[in-house]
Amino acid sequence: MTDLRNTSAFGGTGWRPRKENLRMELGTIWAQCGVFAEWHPLKTVLLHRPGRELEASSDPNAVLMLAPVDIQRAQKQHDALANTYKKLGVTVLYLEPKQSPPPNQMFMADVLFPTPEGVILARPASAV
Repeated sequence: MTDLRNTSAFGGTGWRPRKENLRMELGTIWAQCGVFAEWHPLKTVLLHRPGRELEASSDPNAVLMLAPVDIQRAQKQHDALANTYKKLGVTVLYLEPKQSPPPNQMFMADVLFPTPEGVILARPASAV
């Protein structure tokens, strides 16, 4: 077995530490993102338009919801919110997952904590 402790990948000869912190690299190496304060102007949002994943709410107890979700109403409300963002000059980006997301994914405020250097992802207690 090869001893990897002194290779450049693990801090040996050839290792190059970063010269700037993450905040300084945002907008160059990494996408410009982060939240510095909840009251600063919103510049960009990432959205997913509610769709077929909400059909799972027809059995609300199985997906930890209180009642079935009216998909058409959710889409109409989503579209109104996205259009408001656009009218206010906010860049709206859409995420289209390869697999159908769980219906509770719509509650993203429960699992994301924005910071000036990106987002911290939480792990919900429920598997749903």
